[in-house]
Amino acid sequence: ADKTSVTKNEKVAYTVTVDIPTYSAEATDKSFYVADKLADGLTLNTDSIKVQIKDGESSTAVTAGTYTLDTTATDTYTFKLSVDTQKYTDNWSTYGGKQLVITYTATLNNNATTEVNVKETNKATFDYSFYPYVENSHKQKTDTVDVTTFAIKIDKYVAGSHATKLAKAKFDLYRTATDAEIAAGGTVTIPHTTINGIKLESDLVTDNNGSATFTKY
Repeated sequence: ADKTSVTKNEKVAYTVTVDIPTYSAEATDKSFYVADKLADGLTLNTDSIKVQIKDGESSTAVTAGTYTLDTTATDTYTFKLSVDTQKYTDNWSTYGGKQLVITYTATLNNNATTEVNVKETNKATFDYSFYPYVENSHKQKTDTVDVTTFAIKIDKYVAGSHATKLAKAKFDLYRTATDAEIAAGGTVTIPHTTINGIKLESDLVTDNNGSATFTKY
């Protein structure tokens, strides 16, 4: 993941890298798949999925149709990229020993299970034919990565007097916008600045102790 913590509506960029198996022409089962399971608090951005082959420092996009991509979420995966024996024979035999790189983004959603300081775990599974001269002789490798949700707490008090709390103070929460979000429109100028931003929450009011929290995200 490209970050370790995440807030409401923020995107996390993920990269899954596996070594492509090398199978001989005589092999019976040349299939493999890469599956990825996101936590409930993260929503897959299906349009962001990119599939590439990396050879040293160079990367090339994999032609659509040379693999099967299933983005219909199940209990075991959020998306699954599969290469069967025929597709491997026709398209992937020259890729053996190189790296398959899958990149995509996911967004922290409003799922009720998403709470403050919770680790949202992403699990990737690589399933491959281990003894390819017989059917269904497979092994798996797995890896996980966490991003942690966070909250922002406000402690409002009189300047120079930390013990004198201020109730009924109202706050809005913004984050800075990315270049892509600015180009797409829909951003706002964060008040009292010249910065383009995205409003995350509004009208949060401090209690009698001068305290307020942007919760869950």
